[in-house]
Amino acid sequence: MTDTEFNQMHFILCRNVMIYFNRQLQHRVFDLIDRSLIHNGFLCLGTKESLMFSEIDDHYVSVGDKEKLYRKRTP
Repeated sequence: MTDTEFNQMHFILCRNVMIYFNRQLQHRVFDLIDRSLIHNGFLCLGTKESLMFSEIDDHYVSVGDKEKLYRKRTP
């Protein structure tokens, strides 16, 4: 988690890893994901994970509750 954002990604798959991070590391990871994903790009999380309590929750819209698939909103 020392890296800056990646190239502009269209799809990020981050399944079943966030549940092992403490709250502070989760915030850092979500911030990195948010800066790396293009607008209208997709983020897929694991079945036990959510953006609900993250600081970036309002940047995304759910497009599949069961699949935990989110689309980044346009500014």
